[in-house]
This record gives sequence, C-alpha cells and structure tokens, in this order.
Amino acid sequence: MKNIQFQIEDGVVFDGFIEENNTWNGWLQPYVTREVYEQVYETFIAPEEDDQDFMEYFGDQPPSLDDKPNADGLYYLNWGFCFQEA
Repeated sequence: MKNIQFQIEDGVVFDGFIEENNTWNGWLQPYVTREVYEQVYETFIAPEEDDQDFMEYFGDQPPSLDDKPNADGLYYLNWGFCFQEA
C-alpha cells in the first residue's frame, strides 16, 4: 500500500493508505488507522447522524464506530465520499 494524505475538496487533510488502482468512480477509497477513522467519522458522519436521509444513503450498513479493522488493523473508507489526494 501507498501512504497518502487525502481530503474532500479543500477540507481537513487526513493520513491514510491506498491500494494501487482502487478507486470508486475515480475517487480514493483509503484505508486508515483507528485514530484517523475516528477523526474522519467525527468530521463527516457524526454531525449528520440525526439526518435520516443522509444515513439512508448508506443502506443497511452505515458507518459506525463499531466497525472492525481488516487483517492489517486498518479501516476501509468505502463510504462513497469524494476523497482525493491532498
């Protein structure tokens, strides 16, 4: 995996990792540590938790702080957000 910094537009910059050629419609789908996962969650998900329309976007698997890491201990941000390299 490649180390990167990513963001949405000109927003907060986060540290993460990407696999080569792993994008969704051209947008990054980074992997992050637990610490960064919590930061991303608090930035984008927590403020909208009470917005039913926003949360329905994720279907039956909305992002959660209870999500589990992969075998490498990283969390996959495949939420459909428009993450780009910073």
